[in-house]
Amino acid sequence: MFNFFKGTFRFEVIHSDNIQTESILTPESLVNYVIGVNNHLIKAEETGWVYAEKFKESKKGKKLLYAFKIELPLYEDNPYFDQLLSPFYTKKKLAFEEVVLPEATKETKNEGGTPELPPELQALADSGTKRLEEQSPETVEVSEMIFEEQEPLDPNDDQAEQQQLIENLMYQLEMQQEEIQQLKQENATNLSLNNPFSNEDIQTELVIKKKQTEVSPDNSYPGLSLDSMEPKTEEPTVLSTPESIGAVSDVLDLVKNEFSSRLSSFVEEETTKIDREIKELDTRHLIEGEVTKRVQIEKQRTMDAEILVLENKEQKELKEEQQRHESAVATIKRTCAEKKATKEQELDVHFKEKLSNDIAAEYQAQTDQLTRILQGKKDELAFKQKEMNEGLKANFAQVLASFNETHEKVIEQVEQQKVANQPIDFLAHKKVAN
Repeated sequence: MFNFFKGTFRFEVIHSDNIQTESILTPESLVNYVIGVNNHLIKAEETGWVYAEKFKESKKGKKLLYAFKIELPLYEDNPYFDQLLSPFYTKKKLAFEEVVLPEATKETKNEGGTPELPPELQALADSGTKRLEEQSPETVEVSEMIFEEQEPLDPNDDQAEQQQLIENLMYQLEMQQEEIQQLKQENATNLSLNNPFSNEDIQTELVIKKKQTEVSPDNSYPGLSLDSMEPKTEEPTVLSTPESIGAVSDVLDLVKNEFSSRLSSFVEEETTKIDREIKELDTRHLIEGEVTKRVQIEKQRTMDAEILVLENKEQKELKEEQQRHESAVATIKRTCAEKKATKEQELDVHFKEKLSNDIAAEYQAQTDQLTRILQGKKDELAFKQKEMNEGLKANFAQVLASFNETHEKVIEQVEQQKVANQPIDFLAHKKVAN
């Protein structure tokens, strides 16, 4: 019973509204939960966050060991999350960064409300509490010695230890009840296959037993009741007479036989009840299927995560290659454009010079041609002028000779008239000359 005082660890998880709730009991389940949430957010193309806390609960109270907030999604592989969440494996308090969470959060705690105990466990708890309150000082001292071996306490706090012992006993009973209820819920679908007794038969049998107990309480076995631990008052001794010894022996034999019969019946009923409960809780035939399903889910989740990482890596490499290709194409285009501009400029200068040279050459050639033409025209005109002059000279010489001859004749005539002393008839002379 002193194991009740060993520290237990609890996880509390708070997350954004777009993340589903899941029970977290171990650091491994926390890592798997974060990986699953991360993969879900990546596929849904959403963002979210998870805030996890780890507490240690002992008889001293509740102590926060570590807390951490994760912004998701993260495009990393699974070992990264193992390393990121490794502080949650701690059993001692670690330093962590305080964060302020939004007011509207969805909190998942691994502690539900206190379940209502069945009458048998409640009676056991009440009896245990009463016995702890009535235990002797020697028992308290032994308990204190064992407690000091696990964790030192104030020696003046005996009442607090007893109260803590009671609370831990109640807590363990509640946890056992929760485990039983959980197992029953998980095996609800298999009850019809594994349990030959229906729930109605069990309830009917319990009601019949309860009624039998209420009708004949004196026939129950006192050694199995919790009340048997309470001190009993001694009745005064009654002296028996020799005549009553035989009757007393018969009564004792009858009581012995009845007691043995009732004890055998009780043991048989308890054995049957235990066997039935064991059959209800025995799900070993389902272990292979459940473990296989769980491993397959984990395998699929891991495979999806790894494939997603590879796909993201592929997309990243393709994007980088596309960017490199686009950069190379842009560089080639820019280089070609620069070369084209340079070549166009060189050709422009070259053809400008060629145009100027061709124009000058053509102009010079045409000028030379015109010069030659003009020179020819000049030579032609000079030749014609020479011919004209020579022709004119010949004509004028002839005319002059004719004129001179005629004029000489006139002069001779005038001279003759002068000698003859006769007037000159110019008109007649002109007609003759013509």
